[in-house]
Amino acid sequence: MGCGMNCKPGDLAIAIKTTFGKNVGKIVTVICADIVLGDPEMWMIECPGVPGPFDGLWLCYDSWLLPVRPGDLHETEDERKEVTS
Repeated sequence: MGCGMNCKPGDLAIAIKTTFGKNVGKIVTVICADIVLGDPEMWMIECPGVPGPFDGLWLCYDSWLLPVRPGDLHETEDERKEVTS
């Protein structure tokens, strides 16, 4: 794995850039480091509902993914009031 990678195996992430634009914004699961091409800046990912070329998996650059981790999500009381009003 390259230095300064955004994601790690097991992360959920949002695809912020993709080869196929229609997949931008999809939630994906980071599976493991790229074992197909061996690129240290790429991950094998799973994107539910989008069959991939490698046994259902896709290759994606780390920089094209925005990890979503439970500790990163914070909701304030004001935000909850906005959503419910």
